[in-house]
Amino acid sequence: MYWTKELYSVNLTEEEFESRLEKLIVLQEKNSLKTHVFTSKSGSDETVRGELTKNGFTIWRTNRTWNGMLYPIFKGGRLKVNGINLLEIKVQFNPFAEVLVVIFGILLAYGITTEIVIQENNEFKPLFLRILVGVFLFFIFQSVPLISFYNLKRLTMKGMKEYLNLTKVELKKRKLR
Repeated sequence: MYWTKELYSVNLTEEEFESRLEKLIVLQEKNSLKTHVFTSKSGSDETVRGELTKNGFTIWRTNRTWNGMLYPIFKGGRLKVNGINLLEIKVQFNPFAEVLVVIFGILLAYGITTEIVIQENNEFKPLFLRILVGVFLFFIFQSVPLISFYNLKRLTMKGMKEYLNLTKVELKKRKLR
């Protein structure tokens, strides 16, 4: 599941870009659930991990500020749009974080529903207030992973833009008739 997808123009030659990308990735690792389970427990936040493929790259940095597990991964691939070479970067939670967030969300929703919402007195006014409290608690607890994700995404993209000399490209959308 991709959360964001952006296009960038690369202001380097292809050889320069590939060379910098190779230097950027300190630890070569496959993007898998198993890798991310162990990645969250080791290494430095500054260590860029990932893999290069013939079609693109996948990179990530951990985030011990929050708890080490809630970090994004960046998948990049080359595109040609209107004769212009572009780099498409897709960003998503790492697989381990996705599993944790979904499981935690389900357990939290169940706990809130059974302990706060459903009570002996199910008249409308108290029930409505309990539902509001439950929804508020759910969104508060689910916002922590999202804040962590977007904070590290912003910091990592800033570094990648500078190091790889990227410029964001906005494509005009065509109107359908």
